[in-house]
Amino acid sequence: MTARSSSGRRRARLGALLAVSALLGTSACGGLPVSSEVMPGDNVSQPLLAPVRQHPVGPQKGADPQSIVSGFLLDGSAQSEDYRAAREYLAPGTAERWVPRAHPSYLYSGKRALTIRPGKEAKEHLTVTVNAQVTAVLGVDGRYTEYVTPEERSVEFHLARVNGQWRISQLPEDFGVWLDTFYFDRSHQPFTVGYSSPIGRTIIPDRRFFPVSGALLTALARAQLDPIPPYLQGAVTTGFPTLTKLSADAVTVQDGLARLDLNSAALDSRAEERRAALAQAITTMTQVSAVAGVSLQVDDRPLEVIGVSAPPNELSQLGYQTAPGPNPGWVVVRQGARLMPMHSGDLRSGKSNAQGPYLPSIDPAYSKLAVSSDMHDIAAVSADGRALLRWRQNGDPSSPGQSATQPPFAVGMTRPTYDSHHGLWVGGAFPSGGAGIWVIDTRGEVEKTPARQIEAPWLGGATVLNMSVSTDSQRLAMLLRERDGRLRIAVSGVVRGQDERPQSLTAPVFLGGRVVDAVDLTWSSPYQLAVLGRAAQGQELRALSVGLEGRTEVLELPPVPGAKGIVALGAGQLGVVGGDGRLRLSIAGRWQEAVAATDVMAP
Repeated sequence: MTARSSSGRRRARLGALLAVSALLGTSACGGLPVSSEVMPGDNVSQPLLAPVRQHPVGPQKGADPQSIVSGFLLDGSAQSEDYRAAREYLAPGTAERWVPRAHPSYLYSGKRALTIRPGKEAKEHLTVTVNAQVTAVLGVDGRYTEYVTPEERSVEFHLARVNGQWRISQLPEDFGVWLDTFYFDRSHQPFTVGYSSPIGRTIIPDRRFFPVSGALLTALARAQLDPIPPYLQGAVTTGFPTLTKLSADAVTVQDGLARLDLNSAALDSRAEERRAALAQAITTMTQVSAVAGVSLQVDDRPLEVIGVSAPPNELSQLGYQTAPGPNPGWVVVRQGARLMPMHSGDLRSGKSNAQGPYLPSIDPAYSKLAVSSDMHDIAAVSADGRALLRWRQNGDPSSPGQSATQPPFAVGMTRPTYDSHHGLWVGGAFPSGGAGIWVIDTRGEVEKTPARQIEAPWLGGATVLNMSVSTDSQRLAMLLRERDGRLRIAVSGVVRGQDERPQSLTAPVFLGGRVVDAVDLTWSSPYQLAVLGRAAQGQELRALSVGLEGRTEVLELPPVPGAKGIVALGAGQLGVVGGDGRLRLSIAGRWQEAVAATDVMAP
């Protein structure tokens, strides 16, 4: 069973209802076509519409100015491609100039968070002021930015009479849409937009919110063709050449095959880029249940991929895989100086049913352990954060391995973290001051390989509290403490040189704005972070889930007294070691005691 949140259950119920709707639509007027007739892809996606939908009625005759403004805000939250109902509240000219998708959307929670006050009336004109307690902002790119506490936002609408009826004649220049979170939760969902790894045929996900409307498929396709998000530029690649766009107004679907008609810029791609483009499109488009495969077309001809004779519907047909989530074959349990490899299924009993690989004893003066995925490399930081101990075994199970202390290079070091590409990462600070992030090549001699500083000028005066490398090795999640005391959760892309060694970190995307304090984080999926932190001042440390789209969810797991770290054990299961020296596992929405432990690592 996985650790779940109340909003997670709501999404699960919503997903089930959507799936049912899709199945019904297959045999009715939506969903998969029952013949080979080509139909607009956006119509195919309609069965995915949320079960709670608004039915805008437009402005009522004789409505007062306040009703016009409140109706406009409400009908604006009814997602549609052209916002036709909301435009009926606008005066001619204003309706044509309003481009809501070009501006951020502001989210508020409940009617009490919204105040509408009329201003002074002058002849046939007046103003209405609206104040809202905004809890989050949805950017035009679908990125969700939370506020720690609601922030007040005020806008002024100008109204005039049009044929004797009040209409909004002037909107603020940057006005998009204001959404009650009740409707947002039922009209938007996070979706993956896939990109290619530069160090292997792996699809790396970005995550954004999209309105679940009739235009979902086309919106996903356009997002796929847009430039790579800034925080991933240089860390991922795309098989779609610059300037590639849809040449048709919408994606079409025929017998489960989504067809993306592209302009001639797509012809500039090379063979491997076309393979990557198709793998990316399959990842992104098949999230819609009506789509089983993807065809890329230019001038009514398929964009051919060498070695692929028919449109594929699986990444494996292209030699690709999705970025893996955590799935440790072994879990390392520490009891004082002793390290014990155990299968996750043995953690509750504390008795291992299989002979694990040899692991050394580690001086209890060294904490903050990390273990490589092959179990042949271990790193630990001294209690004062100034020394890094390393142990390595060169593949011979009978060998005790070699250990050495890394030459000093930093103070206040974080728990190390391994990538799958021979990199051992650690954060900290220079002895002279200033934050830094370093990587050690695990292929070098233990006692001689230096720690290389990674370029990250955006760190500024922040303190690095903890870090975790994603399983695809191309993203680094960090807990940062800014100079003003604010905690920030950041994810940067890893930029590598021609030798595939890390060189720099991109300016990060910041997530989980509700989290006010935290001590540890780890990747619980390719697009989800498990955080041990607080979502409000005064709360005890507890397990939180922070999505790559930006949203925080408090998991239905009680606080664990004395907890200092969190570990992802695969299949959504989390582990936390409490101050009483016991590992706790998340099972059926609660913690269950397991083996005695002073620390736990999931390679």
